[in-house]
Amino acid sequence: AETDVAQGSLVRGDDIVQFENRYVRSDGNVRWLQWSARSVPDEGLIYAAARDVSESRRTSEEQAALRRVATSVAEGAEPEEVFDTVVAEMHMLLGADSTRLLRYEPGDIATVVASRSEPGAEIARKRYSLHGDSVSGAVWRSGRPARLDAFGGPPGSVGARLRQLGIRSATGAPIVVQGRLWGVVVAAWRQYQPATGIEDRIAQFTELVATAIANAQARADLAA
Repeated sequence: AETDVAQGSLVRGDDIVQFENRYVRSDGNVRWLQWSARSVPDEGLIYAAARDVSESRRTSEEQAALRRVATSVAEGAEPEEVFDTVVAEMHMLLGADSTRLLRYEPGDIATVVASRSEPGAEIARKRYSLHGDSVSGAVWRSGRPARLDAFGGPPGSVGARLRQLGIRSATGAPIVVQGRLWGVVVAAWRQYQPATGIEDRIAQFTELVATAIANAQARADLAA
């Protein structure tokens, strides 16, 4: 709608300064361009120049999302509410096809406690085996952020489900609560492989998740 308004202004002969709009590349990556344009109706021409402001816009949006989550944690929100907020914010920021927050359980099992998915990329089950090739399995084994570009595993595993969904890339970071590996947040894509460094961006959110869990445990201990 904003692009239509800008086009209407140019048709009337107005100048446009620092107008931004969104583009999706053929590989699925999203870019934002900032335009300055001048219309010359008598010549039937529009002179325009654009610069890529994707990174600055991403940083601004990411900091705003982190502030929203941090405020929720500081106000004493229950962990389940923080889980859902974090997954929703990350899913939008990263343009992922599937974003999940999983808790590690005894018996080499991961339980999905919050998720967002695009159509066709849904993780239907709530509990999965950690055996096989998956980011959640790699983080469980190493305790460190991980990225994978190929998936697979025995029936009932996370890796097997991701391969079935056609996921091409996934990356995630651990949730560590009071020195113990508690779970993992994972973002996955079907159409493109994300740039390096996304693990660090996810880790900023997992630190807030860990704080929410630790705060809830402290409140429970105090009540007891």
